[in-house]
Amino acid sequence: MEHDGLVVDVSDPLRVFPEADVEPDGEGGRGLLVVRHLTAELDWFLRADVGKTVRARFAPNPHPHPHARGGAAGGPVTPPLPS
Repeated sequence: MEHDGLVVDVSDPLRVFPEADVEPDGEGGRGLLVVRHLTAELDWFLRADVGKTVRARFAPNPHPHPHARGGAAGGPVTPPLPS
């Protein structure tokens, strides 16, 4: 976590940023469009060795869903064992 939010980096070997413009009947670019709508910030940078990294910053949720599960202080929860 960084800046009180979640930061997700995804890297690949391509040195170009994909287009987020989606054709009405097209199949490409939808994932990036969804990420752009869900994140507080979307950025990318070229890596020194090869490719690029896309960085998505998600803002913290000040009002978590009332049914969201969380351990102490919002930590991870161990799922119950099957019966």
